[in-house]
Amino acid sequence: MKAIFSLIFLSLFVTFSFAQETPKPEFVDLPYYWNKESNTLITFSKETLKMKVLGMKMLYKYSGTESKTKIKSSNKISILINSSNPLYLSALKIYKLTVKKKTREAIVVTTGLRTATMSDENVIDFNSKNLEGNIYELVLSSQLDKGEYVITNGMHSYTFSVE
Repeated sequence: MKAIFSLIFLSLFVTFSFAQETPKPEFVDLPYYWNKESNTLITFSKETLKMKVLGMKMLYKYSGTESKTKIKSSNKISILINSSNPLYLSALKIYKLTVKKKTREAIVVTTGLRTATMSDENVIDFNSKNLEGNIYELVLSSQLDKGEYVITNGMHSYTFSVE
């Protein structure tokens, strides 16, 4: 009987000792990189979006060739957001940016004769997973390659580099 209680106690002790508590993002509707190894949050770089129409395409452009926020490629990318607004989460897009001479850009709309289509060629697919309360993790459908990325809802943009 003592052996059974000891085993149960030891199992519970080990389970609770190594359980990782989800960090709480400080600001609402601001995406954070979640480093699960150190259980810390890092804010992405907020940047001003410039929309530009080039011929039959509309682009999101950002100045500079790289983001100030750097993430090691060996890490699985986890993104946390504290949001009580489900529409905000559904409006988010993650784009892989193309680096030009002095800018980074993503094609978001391609137009034709009497048509306009949202461009999906550089969109990174993800699902949102509720961790607790208003805290959501964006679960990416694939590992990110090295390069420049942006998380945007069309009004606010947050950039990061995967090294």
